[in-house]
Amino acid sequence: MILKAAQLSKYAPIVKKALNEANFIVSEAIDKLQVAIGLEILKLIPGRLSVEVDARVSADTEATVQKALKIIGEFERSGIPKERILI
Repeated sequence: MILKAAQLSKYAPIVKKALNEANFIVSEAIDKLQVAIGLEILKLIPGRLSVEVDARVSADTEATVQKALKIIGEFERSGIPKERILI
């Protein structure tokens, strides 16, 4: 869903901002983009948003947990309770 949304022209400013804030570091940009577009989606839906952790860390349990906590923390700093995020 995030990938599809990122391809829509109306989200182009969000994509550009995420890339700039991440200094064009791809993994950071993906995290920021997931949160930014996720925030827009959560304005439209009443339930949970499913967010994926980067597959490159999927074989490393600790790295997966740390990435998930980072993403959830970003949503919480934006006012979204962790109960609305499904990793």
